[in-house]
Amino acid sequence: MDSTDQNNSPMVIITRAGSRIGAQTTINFLRNNTTVLATGSNLTRLQQAVNRLPQKNNFIALASDQLVEHLEASESPLAAIIFNIGHTNQTHMESAFDRWTQLQRDLVSDLPLFHQIRHILRKHKARVIHVASIDDVQCELPTQVALVAIKTAVNMLTAEVAIIEPRITSLAVHPSFAALGRMLKQDRSEEEEEEASDLKPAGDLIVDLALTADRSMSGKYFMYSEPSTQIH
Repeated sequence: MDSTDQNNSPMVIITRAGSRIGAQTTINFLRNNTTVLATGSNLTRLQQAVNRLPQKNNFIALASDQLVEHLEASESPLAAIIFNIGHTNQTHMESAFDRWTQLQRDLVSDLPLFHQIRHILRKHKARVIHVASIDDVQCELPTQVALVAIKTAVNMLTAEVAIIEPRITSLAVHPSFAALGRMLKQDRSEEEEEEASDLKPAGDLIVDLALTADRSMSGKYFMYSEPSTQIH
C-alpha cells in the first residue's frame, strides 16, 4: 500500500470505507480506475479484496489527520468525498439519553473533516456525497430510531453544505423503502419491490454521482436499491 498517488487519475475520499456500502463503493471506484483515499477502522477485509484487483495500487488508506497533507501534495484532481454516515457504537450505556446523545455525536463526526478540507473541495469544485449507510447499524437503540436519525442527519448535512458552499455539489444518498424494509425485517409491498428494481445498487449509484453530478443537482437526494451482499 503506497502512500503516494500512482497516477493522475481522479481521486475520491471515502469515510467508513470498511462498512459494507463503503467497501463496495471502494471496489467500484477502483475498477473505474479512480484513486481511493480510504479512512475508517476495520479496513483489513477491504484491503484483502483490494489486493486481488489489478488497480490495487490506486487504494490508499489514510488516517483522517493525514488527508490534508496528502491532498495538498497531490497533483491529481479531487472528484468527490463520500461520507458514509452510520452508527456502529457497541459500548454499553445504561441511559437511553446517553445512547441517543452518542448516536447524534457519531452522525456528525465527519463535520470537522469537511471543514478542514473545504478549501480543497472548493478549489477542485468537488462533490460532497452524504450516504445513509444503514447496512451495518449496530446500537442499543431501536433500529427504527437509528435509521430515522441517520436519514435526518444526511439531509441536514447535505442542505448545510449546499448553502454554505455553493461551488460544491452536495448530494444525499438514501436507501429505497424496500431496502429499509429489509433492515427492519418487514414484508415489502409489490410497489416497493418494483421501485427497487428500477434503482441502482448503492455502489454503482455513488460512483456515478461522484464522477458526473453537476451543480444543478446540489441539495437533492437519490435512492439506491440494496447494498451489495458481499465484497468480491
